[in-house]
Amino acid sequence: MATAGGRFVACCVTGTVLEFAITTPDSLAVRPLVPQDGPLLERLFERLTDERELGGARGPADAVSAYIALPEGKGYEDKVLLGVWRGDVLIGAIDCIRDHPRTGTWTFGMFALDPRYRLGGRGLAVLRGFERAAAARGAVEMRAGIRPENVGGTRFAEMAGYRGEGRSRADPDLVVYRHELDR
Repeated sequence: MATAGGRFVACCVTGTVLEFAITTPDSLAVRPLVPQDGPLLERLFERLTDERELGGARGPADAVSAYIALPEGKGYEDKVLLGVWRGDVLIGAIDCIRDHPRTGTWTFGMFALDPRYRLGGRGLAVLRGFERAAAARGAVEMRAGIRPENVGGTRFAEMAGYRGEGRSRADPDLVVYRHELDR
């Protein structure tokens, strides 16, 4: 397993485990979420106060949905659902679909980090580690839909090199952000 100062990240994609190192100010691990983590994901959603302020509060149904929601034409082998852990505390979650809407594009359904852990480069370290793992599996670009009123999410995406490309055709409430990956 790849390590960086005792820290590792593993992610399941199509039944295999990808390993990649991250550097963070504290010991974080990113690993697949399993159904038993559902209550912890629900508690994480409760701590996302900025989403509540934006009218997008998540609840128990959203925790279940994170495990099962798929875009039309995609299967569970295309879904990547990860937790970001600090010890035994779930502090973040990533939901991403491979090759959607086209081959080589991986689309985030969620990239969430507990507000208490957003400083110090943690989010960017996790994002870059995930992008490297995705690129190793054929991704050439990442895509995310962000609500315009989500100023923090928009700033994070732009700081990370994602560029807004206009409203989503599938959901006009979202602005599509894209980022080409280094190969």
